[in-house]
Amino acid sequence: MLLADTGLASAQDTASVLREGDAAMSRGEFVSAIRHYGAAIAADPKAAILHTKRAAAYAGLGEHKQALRDLDAAVDLDSGLVQGYLHRGRLLRDGTSKEVIRTHLAAVFEVAQDCIEAKLVEANLLLADQDYGGVAAVTGHLLKGEPGNIEALYLRGTAYFYLNDQDLAKRHFGEALKYDPDHEQVKAAFRKVKNLYKKKGKAEAAEAAGQWSDAETAYLEALSVDQAATLINTALWLGLCRVRYQLKKPAEAVEACSETIALQADSIEAIVLKVKALIMGEEYDSALREAQAALEAHQNDRQVVEAFRLAERAQKMAARKDYYKILGVARTVGEREVKRAYRDLARKYHPDKAAVEGLTVEQAQAKFMDIAEAYEILSDEEKRGAYDRGEDIQPQGGGHPGHGFQGGGFPGGGGFGFPGGHKQQYTFRFG
Repeated sequence: MLLADTGLASAQDTASVLREGDAAMSRGEFVSAIRHYGAAIAADPKAAILHTKRAAAYAGLGEHKQALRDLDAAVDLDSGLVQGYLHRGRLLRDGTSKEVIRTHLAAVFEVAQDCIEAKLVEANLLLADQDYGGVAAVTGHLLKGEPGNIEALYLRGTAYFYLNDQDLAKRHFGEALKYDPDHEQVKAAFRKVKNLYKKKGKAEAAEAAGQWSDAETAYLEALSVDQAATLINTALWLGLCRVRYQLKKPAEAVEACSETIALQADSIEAIVLKVKALIMGEEYDSALREAQAALEAHQNDRQVVEAFRLAERAQKMAARKDYYKILGVARTVGEREVKRAYRDLARKYHPDKAAVEGLTVEQAQAKFMDIAEAYEILSDEEKRGAYDRGEDIQPQGGGHPGHGFQGGGFPGGGGFGFPGGHKQQYTFRFG
């Protein structure tokens, strides 16, 4: 029978019950510990330390409300009881606001400025707030007094990892493992650092070698390691943006650039690449809007100014006739390919063959006029250069060029004539 049921005969009896409670706690027998501590509290209800012990037993059972009730009693009985504040702070971390926890920490620091456990609680709060510089500062001060504190080494290594300092992160995790080689949390963190930077290095090497597909895969693998690693992931998303642009994947490049900008709004490289990717995807209005917004925010940045001009020019060019599309050739083809495409299309859309192509004579004539106009511009090096630069050019005859009409005809010798619609004579020369 517990002494709480019969009344404690002496201080010696109280000490005995307390020892039994501590023994039960060490064995994880929380219900038994609560009963013994309760008996001791009944005998000495103003002993704050007894309330903190029973609170720890309640916490072991997950009964946080009862634990907090005991801790409140402990702090009320002894406002300088550091242990009570710390226990209460740990419990509050499970579901109460950070501000309440900070209030308890402030109370602890008033009576124990260098309390190591309180500093560890503070460092954990700073880590949750993503204040990595703050974590490094608090744990750095703590480690000066206790260099082998594994939790402090772990927290500091984690802070440096998120600050994108691979060497310092690995150094602190490695130091912690010297003290406890089997510490699972530290081992997992160390593996993550090595894994992420290995994948990052692989991606960057592939990009440098121009192996765009391999680089894209490696960047995606690196991004899957830790989404909370903002600084590292900013660089990874930007790298992914670059390689997707090189792969001519405009929509995917825009996505990667947008992710970069979401993490670092002033990333000029990501902003410019996004504009270029939108242009590549023929989203000219969107490209101009993005460039305009960037220009308003970065008026003096040369790259942004150039991106805006590029978007303006692209939108303007999109409204013109696409001579390359008319001839069905790529922008990189040479003069010979331009000439060959022109000859083939002119034969195909000869007005006398309109019926074969399912066109009226008038439709065939209009088609041929576009073909001839495209050939006039793209076969002339100076005019083609001006067209590619987005400059205003005017074909001869106000859009009715001589090539293929009224004696201009096909490049080379030979030819024949035929009557066209609208009383217009066409002469084609084959050679």
